[in-house]
Amino acid sequence: DTRKPTVSLSAVAGASQVKWNKKNANCLATSHDGDVRIWDKRKPSTAVEYLAAHLSKIHGLDWHPDNEYILATSSQDNSVRFWDYRQPRKYLNILPCQVPVWKARYTPFSNGLVTVMVPQLRRENSLLLWNTSDLNTPVHTFVGHDDVVLEFQWRKQKEGSKDYQLVTWSRDQTLRMWRVDSQLQRLCANDILDGVDELIDGIALLPEPDKTLHTQDSEPQHSFGHADEEALKDDFQNNLLVGRKSDQLGLPQTLQQEFSLINVQIRNVNVEMDAVNRSCTVSVHCGNQRVKMRVMFPVQYPNNAAPSFQFAPTTTISSTMKTKLLKILNDTSLQKVKRNQSCLEPCLR
Repeated sequence: DTRKPTVSLSAVAGASQVKWNKKNANCLATSHDGDVRIWDKRKPSTAVEYLAAHLSKIHGLDWHPDNEYILATSSQDNSVRFWDYRQPRKYLNILPCQVPVWKARYTPFSNGLVTVMVPQLRRENSLLLWNTSDLNTPVHTFVGHDDVVLEFQWRKQKEGSKDYQLVTWSRDQTLRMWRVDSQLQRLCANDILDGVDELIDGIALLPEPDKTLHTQDSEPQHSFGHADEEALKDDFQNNLLVGRKSDQLGLPQTLQQEFSLINVQIRNVNVEMDAVNRSCTVSVHCGNQRVKMRVMFPVQYPNNAAPSFQFAPTTTISSTMKTKLLKILNDTSLQKVKRNQSCLEPCLR
């Protein structure tokens, strides 16, 4: 019967935003000036939770795509705040901005968030892509609109594709579609395993005809097919998981002990260790690409002191790939040393 609503929710202040939970079909959120109410449609007489989210009007509201308790709010008070409505008294995190935030929405992949600001100047019409694990600076900026962005949404380019499109509509009388490929998506990732695909995609690794390591002058015996790539990805990830478990069994107390315990029989990788100078040199031969890197360990390592990584001039991979690889290595090492754990072997794998 379309003549009357099946459910009616009532509040003192009018609602400016209404959003259904993406994981729980019975749950929805509404914004009222600077407040948020969480509702269960099976109990419509009163809100199940109340968030005093902002001191100014809420312009945007969005649920996390994977966690039914997490949502983000964007406001006139120049901030985006992240909430777990089971803990309504304190936000989980905050993204401070220089201007009011018109919209803030989660990406359908990884830990991304896209924001649109309320422009104070005509040139401020870009959309910003953030990694919610590190809100210090946006990971990408979508530049092109000449006037205010009024709305944006996500769509998949085609079924089975990993690529997404960001569709934006602006007061400049244009609708634009921005391709967001897997490399851009990985900028929003925060897990070590998310970096595995990045390494596999960025460098053409070649399998060995036997279990011995390549020398620098050795040649590949056959081409690297799709089945080999998938098998190598699985092996690469299994090695990471084994490394994580072994960390808990016993930790080397000195750098020399770590060097003596490390398993260097890693495909395509050669490691030269120098405990006296607290450094090692890692050489990787991957098809036509060569990577040579020096790793230097501070005296405090691994007690909350991470090693530094420096590429040698003979490295042939692109600057973009170097940047991405350094980010993975730095993230991996920091995760380990924060727990006073050694990190060389996890970084190599």
